[in-house]
Amino acid sequence: MDARSARPMSTTDGHADTEDPDADRAADVPAGPTDDDAPPAPPAPPSGLAAARLHLAEIGSRVAPLGQPPRLVLLGIVALWFVTFSVLVVWRHDRYGSFDFDLGIWDQSAWLLAHNGGLNTVRGLHVLSHHFTPALYFYVPFYWVGAGPNFLNVTMVAAVCAGAVVLFDIGRHHLRDEWHALVPATAFLVSYTAQWLLQETFHPEVMAVPFLLLAYDAAIRGRWRLYAVAVVLAVLWKEDIALAAGMLGVILAFRGRRTITGDEGPARTHTAGLITLAACAAYFVVATQLVIPHFSEGGNFTEAFFGDLGSSSPEIVKSMLTRPDLVLEHFERSNARAYGWNLASSFGFVPLLSPLALLIGLPQATVNLLANQSFFWPTTVHYATVPLVAMAVAAVEGVARFRRLTARRFLLGAMAVGAFFTAVSWGVSPLSKDFRSGYWPLDVPARQAVLDRAVALPGPDDGVSAMHNLTPHLTHRREAYTFPNPWIASNWGVAGENRPDPGGVDWIIVIPGALNDADRGTLATVLRDPDRLLEPGQQDAPPPADGLAEVVDPSKWTVVMDDQGVFVVRRVRP
Repeated sequence: MDARSARPMSTTDGHADTEDPDADRAADVPAGPTDDDAPPAPPAPPSGLAAARLHLAEIGSRVAPLGQPPRLVLLGIVALWFVTFSVLVVWRHDRYGSFDFDLGIWDQSAWLLAHNGGLNTVRGLHVLSHHFTPALYFYVPFYWVGAGPNFLNVTMVAAVCAGAVVLFDIGRHHLRDEWHALVPATAFLVSYTAQWLLQETFHPEVMAVPFLLLAYDAAIRGRWRLYAVAVVLAVLWKEDIALAAGMLGVILAFRGRRTITGDEGPARTHTAGLITLAACAAYFVVATQLVIPHFSEGGNFTEAFFGDLGSSSPEIVKSMLTRPDLVLEHFERSNARAYGWNLASSFGFVPLLSPLALLIGLPQATVNLLANQSFFWPTTVHYATVPLVAMAVAAVEGVARFRRLTARRFLLGAMAVGAFFTAVSWGVSPLSKDFRSGYWPLDVPARQAVLDRAVALPGPDDGVSAMHNLTPHLTHRREAYTFPNPWIASNWGVAGENRPDPGGVDWIIVIPGALNDADRGTLATVLRDPDRLLEPGQQDAPPPADGLAEVVDPSKWTVVMDDQGVFVVRRVRP
């Protein structure tokens, strides 16, 4: 063989290298039109069977990536988690373990939006003034065809599962190893906080989780149209999400094209961050200071939760800037250190290695810990949703900071251990030690059939006042109250405003043995005189739980059911 013929092919044009530098050039210059330059005839279309095979091959090439082992493992975990928690949340509602606050509120809100809006009578606030959640309109077509609380709950489970999938994609980008990416995605999905979010039933901020993560994922890849869509879809679920999205903008603006891994990031990152921050700040102000007050006579009810820090957003911000002593006092009362410690422990404390990413959850965590109501403080309620998302993103970034494989494996191992032990010790999944501690109604209640008959009695246009755990089964109507509403304002409106006419109530459905003395006294009063509003202290003395039938005025009410502790009366109409 000639020595020249054995030379390697050129890496630039595919021609064999020669000693004559012009040899390739001459071969590349066309010598003018020839018969060979005529365009080739189009190939004959494949036969039916060949076309089918080709189509299947194309589908296979698209689906093939799903067959990679890490993705199969992820899909298996996500599918198992989705089915498990969908069944559990459906059981919780169907077996009367869900409540008026908050499933009843959100279900009636979605139903009202599907029927021209109005006052949410579970909460005593207009649909758009309880929180600004225009994304509830996405549910309207489903409510037209009969969707209800279980549909809300299952979509919430799907949102958390989708969040794990997006986090896996974020891990793929940062870690360049799908097995590594599987660890934070699984840690997020099985985290004890995520378990409790699902146990608590539907809340709109949980629906924002996959979109908030998708916004981050799109940003690190420079897919700015997808990023914009994801940010918009996230903030539509609740006004508070704009604070998290705004902090994402701060991170992008600060980092610019610098990335957590040291590589050069996408162009326009800095600009996109500034635009996001400005847009989200404007959205939050408009939602909280214009839209919500417009629909609420009493103003924004959430501003009443901060005690001596102030009763309006400007006052609260001023106190935070000028009274650090008060801020520290609130943080000590809410045990801020334990709040952050517990959330970080579910990721093996790896998120602490990327503190900048924790900014995503900082505003919501600050709001939670400054509130003077203790139900904001645990990491097992929906208020911890955004801080959990921030921890998940910071966990991925914390691992990505290290290039050495041994360091990454150590951190991923710590994350896996933290996720496992906190999920088992503090969670409520079937893997957790408290799974059978009463947080899920694993057994059918003894009076299930009686309760089912009771909530089926009112007609679709009848007004109802019911026990808090029966209310979510009765909210597909314009007047659905939690007893003792509407007679005594209880968790109604902002300051008890907009009290409705009790004459609209056609049914009372209660479990007298579960009422406190004041509410039993209210019920006794209402059974004699149902048409006037009451104030605390105006009730009759409470009768025995099994003696309510004796105090009913038969000219006002008819006793329809008094069975197994379930008491139902229907108003007598002329």
